[in-house]
Amino acid sequence: MPIPRNSDSHPPIPDQVDVAFSLLAGDSAIAEELEAILRPRFRVFVWKEQQRDLAGKNGVATFTELYERRAQLVVVLYREGYGQTKWTRIEETAITSRILERGSRSVFVVSLDGTKPSWLSGADLYLGWESYGAKVAAEAIGNRFQDIGATPHPETVLDRAARAEEERQGYEHARIWRSSMQGVEGSRDEFRQLAQYLAQRVDEIAVKAPSFEVRFSREGHGSEYLLVQAKYASFSVALDNPIANHVLAAALIVEESEMRRQRGLPYWENEQIGGAAFAPCLDWQSDAVVWKRRSDPHSREEPRRPGQRSTELVDFYLDRLIQRSSRLLNRG
Repeated sequence: MPIPRNSDSHPPIPDQVDVAFSLLAGDSAIAEELEAILRPRFRVFVWKEQQRDLAGKNGVATFTELYERRAQLVVVLYREGYGQTKWTRIEETAITSRILERGSRSVFVVSLDGTKPSWLSGADLYLGWESYGAKVAAEAIGNRFQDIGATPHPETVLDRAARAEEERQGYEHARIWRSSMQGVEGSRDEFRQLAQYLAQRVDEIAVKAPSFEVRFSREGHGSEYLLVQAKYASFSVALDNPIANHVLAAALIVEESEMRRQRGLPYWENEQIGGAAFAPCLDWQSDAVVWKRRSDPHSREEPRRPGQRSTELVDFYLDRLIQRSSRLLNRG
């Protein structure tokens, strides 16, 4: 389902924007959660990653228009690395220009990892995300909107009807995707990106924490089986699709293992301690492949749970690996 474009070949910005979000691509699920809470009171705008790409050569002018002038309040979902990617670098430039012209109170920064940008004073930083989550953060955003004296433009019934139609078409598009070769090719491409990111993160951990001896390899079943090993712990990731022309039965299989000393014996053996299956699905809003955890590994139904990006899934299981390895190393 193509995203509509205007004459400048980028998605049109609404005439009235109350709150515009700026964020790294990996934090889109957080932005969407906040957007859902704020939407009844405010007109919220969140760039999806595909929309950013559509902005193309007009991106600088488009983002400047939104973040510097059009939005009444800009909310930055900040973590380390923001301002270092192609699009957040452009957005950050527009936002810092906005601060010079309209003051820092017109920008609200939500720190997701406890860090803050150099251009922001401490008084304008919100640090409650990890402790309080989306509901309280949305309330703080609403309070800032009132503090700056802005006038909200809540959704009308026509806005809601248009959004409901967009959602219906989006879910239908995602359903058809799972039943098509496009789903097969998309899930394979996403798995390759997952493997690339996993190898990169393992290399970075090996430099930061050499004592854990973390290493990455492709094992056993060819290119679709990945193995990450550390001292006394490991996990594997495999993409299993038993049917060639759709992904209804496909699953990303993650299995975790650790070395355990056998009672009464002088050696350790590797034992599987957990596993999970994730269905490849299409996030129709961003047109990105996400992984949704399945309660029943053999079900063909799309799980109702929120999807996870490959980067989120990789970091989650690497964190668990380090924690388990650390516990076993310390135990000796």
